[in-house]
Amino acid sequence: MLLPVTFVLPPVTALIMLAGIYYGSQYGGSTTSILVNIPGEAASVVTTLDGYQMAKQRKGRAQRWRLRPSAHFSLARLRHF
Repeated sequence: MLLPVTFVLPPVTALIMLAGIYYGSQYGGSTTSILVNIPGEAASVVTTLDGYQMAKQRKGRAQRWRLRPSAHFSLARLRHF
């Protein structure tokens, strides 16, 4: 639903918005794979193996561990712009 909005934005703003949509969808797919054991996308299949088992044991680290590498990688990529 946000994709058509990027056509009328300046190029840099549109790319930032597209990156936000992409990273948001990646993180959202991991939430379902950790909590419900159903991968939201192909990239989250491996997360279902470890994350769901950790969630069953009531270890809240599964969600935090998924967020940290994503955030660090995103910030590292932004430095290279």
